[in-house]
Amino acid sequence: MNTPNVLNIQRFSVHDGPGIRTTVFFKGCPLRCPWCHNPESQQFEPETLISAQGVPELVGKRYSVDEIIAEVEKDLLFYDQSGGGVTLSGGEAMAQDQEFIVELVRKLKAKGFNIGIDTCGVAATESFVRIAKYVDFFLYDLKFINSKQHKEWTGAGNRLVLKNLEVLAGLKAAIYLRMILLEIGR
Repeated sequence: MNTPNVLNIQRFSVHDGPGIRTTVFFKGCPLRCPWCHNPESQQFEPETLISAQGVPELVGKRYSVDEIIAEVEKDLLFYDQSGGGVTLSGGEAMAQDQEFIVELVRKLKAKGFNIGIDTCGVAATESFVRIAKYVDFFLYDLKFINSKQHKEWTGAGNRLVLKNLEVLAGLKAAIYLRMILLEIGR
């Protein structure tokens, strides 16, 4: 099992699913969207970036499954009171080592956590099938319906994205479908 890099573990997230959540942002994404709100999460490996104060800062750290669980358990009171939980995001959580991700969500689910996955849908279909039984909902980003536009703007077509969306729907997964609004030159 390969341990992925984590960009950030963000507490008190209120836009990554229901209730108050802790969002684990993994480093690494197969897409290159120019509007990405976490461009520092696109590369899979740690990288040195310059902070707003001009100071070099290493971005990306490896956490074990148990270290991530220990971090998110610190916020149990917030989850209990708000109906929240843990959201895996990125980058792209589904593009990480799936042995690691499955072990993480399996252990979180065994502890009673509500689990969300924020995804662009670009990952092996088998990974979605395997993890769906542990996940309470998917925040599923559909960038473009048109595959040519999808490739032009993200670097990859959308056949796999649409296939995985269809597979999750067939599994009766809870899906919050999110689409971007982008004005393309007139």
